[in-house]
Amino acid sequence: MSNQKKASYINFLIFLLVVIATIWMLTSISGPLSDNSPRMLKFFTVDSNILVGIIALIVGLNERLKNEISKSMYILKLVGTSSVALTMLVTVFYLTPTTTSIYGILGMYHKSNFLYHLAIPILSILVFILYERTNKIKPKEIFWGLVPISIYSIYYVYETLTHINNGVIQKGYDWYGFFIFGVRSVIIVLPIILIISYIINYVLWKINKRKEK
Repeated sequence: MSNQKKASYINFLIFLLVVIATIWMLTSISGPLSDNSPRMLKFFTVDSNILVGIIALIVGLNERLKNEISKSMYILKLVGTSSVALTMLVTVFYLTPTTTSIYGILGMYHKSNFLYHLAIPILSILVFILYERTNKIKPKEIFWGLVPISIYSIYYVYETLTHINNGVIQKGYDWYGFFIFGVRSVIIVLPIILIISYIINYVLWKINKRKEK
């Protein structure tokens, strides 16, 4: 079986898992940072997974129906993969250690959060670096991977800055706790997130390029 066909099967599985996780979250509370209503879209976790699911379906269909995949398809795949990779790393290294949830440290991997925070990101990374080729992607095109988190950052900052009373962000509007040291934290947090996102994109691209050699 060719790598392209293997990639298509895994991409279809990723899409299916995203559908399952989304329905699961809509029908039950899945621990901290979850919401069984359309408000769940305020979480980058949900947005990035839905994005990678849609991209996986589109790319998977192309991998099944075409002999050669266009560069734009693989740029899309890099964008989606880096987004869920960022979700996973932030969850593992920041949200999990700092959670005070009643679900405990495993709350971030409870029910649909297991698929969103771990299973889907890992599958997305593996299929991208093992079976999909990025030899057509130029270094400057890696910056496309920053688009989702940049757009989300604008939304997140808007939500926090428009819900301040007496210099304090209202409860529920800093759901990731990035402004724990106050509104001025934005000048530190945002650059760090963007730098981490770029590093993730670069590493994914570089590993794939090295594999091609």
